[in-house]
Amino acid sequence: MGDPIFFSLFFLQASWIFQAGLVALALLIAESDPREKDLMIRLIVNLITFKCRE
Repeated sequence: MGDPIFFSLFFLQASWIFQAGLVALALLIAESDPREKDLMIRLIVNLITFKCRE
């Protein structure tokens, strides 16, 4: 079994990276051309919900 402290630190780091990514995506939508906001939102939703296919 692994060290619980290591896994806790890994989770906190992964969580921070995920949150920073969401902020970046929100800023990308906010700064995009108003005519392309729907396209940007669909693209990001597809990226978030994409499932790897084997």
